Amino acid sequence: MSFDAFGPFDSISAFNEWMMERARCRRIDLKERALPRRLDDAKTRFVHGDVNPRNILADDDGNLTGVIDWECAGYMPEHWDPAYALCVYNRYQNWIKVIRGCFPDVEDAMEIEEKWRCCWGVS
Repeated sequence: MSFDAFGPFDSISAFNEWMMERARCRRIDLKERALPRRLDDAKTRFVHGDVNPRNILADDDGNLTGVIDWECAGYMPEHWDPAYALCVYNRYQNWIKVIRGCFPDVEDAMEIEEKWRCCWGVS
């Protein structure tokens, strides 16, 4: 994603419409890519917005001691943190295991977002 300002959105549906418009602006052929329908009924949560290994603090025994770097935080679909974390850091197998283990209840939504990665502006 870019750091361009976006939102707030009145609903998840409005957020999803913004994602579709973003894809169109990036000249992504939605039909050609056969992107799945985004979840308009997803629950919202206050999420970090940039969960990645550099923002997680742990002690020498591996216990979580803190989470830093909250400038991307806000109310978003509940699956946003794990989906973004997998999208941006998908080449680190240990990280994938951690995220999938911490967020098993949003696996389907994470798979949808993975297919939408082309619209996020990341490779």
